[in-house]
Amino acid sequence: MLIKTHIGFLALALTTLIVVGCGESPKTVEVKKLSVTNPTSYTFDIPVQKLHDTVTKIFDVNHQLNDPVLKKAFYAKPTEPDDIAEIITFRVETPDSAILGKEYFQKPNTKNDIFLNSFDTPWTSLVYHHKDKSFKYSASFVIQLRAVNKTRTLLSIETLNSEIYNGSKCCGPCFGNYALEQKVKPTTIEEYTLILYIAEKLGVKGLKPLQLPG
Repeated sequence: MLIKTHIGFLALALTTLIVVGCGESPKTVEVKKLSVTNPTSYTFDIPVQKLHDTVTKIFDVNHQLNDPVLKKAFYAKPTEPDDIAEIITFRVETPDSAILGKEYFQKPNTKNDIFLNSFDTPWTSLVYHHKDKSFKYSASFVIQLRAVNKTRTLLSIETLNSEIYNGSKCCGPCFGNYALEQKVKPTTIEEYTLILYIAEKLGVKGLKPLQLPG
């Protein structure tokens, strides 16, 4: 009888630990509004192939790391006392080097495009939050290049898989939690930040400033 009691107690404790001690329920998502949305495209006075080659080069780690333009949007603030701030950098993929972007490059008319991925490393959202706490946000981006004529190129940013991390779920009897991903709309902040970064590296002036939530 004593053994059965102990077994029952242990089973109850384990169940309680799994249900109560593991995971976090999703929270209500609040959205900070922009007074004006940011542009997601810009026409550069540069031929398409030259722009493609230049953009590929300026998205190496050395150019991205600690760049003041990128840090405005792609920055992970510490959420716990022992956390450290993290600068987000992207890996460039083209049709010949695609890994995560391989499926994208199977689409037609993508040979001049550039796929950017952060290997799902999230950053602190400037738009999505719950009360005074911002959600972690992640996405992949495609820099689409379309020739306007021989000397001008339209550069557009397409966002793929934009999502926030909202809550967590236990992957077993307390072996660790994994984040719950929730699809959200792109904000235009990240998209225009990428355009401003490219313009900065090319020495192009006169672009409108980045719009952030008030």
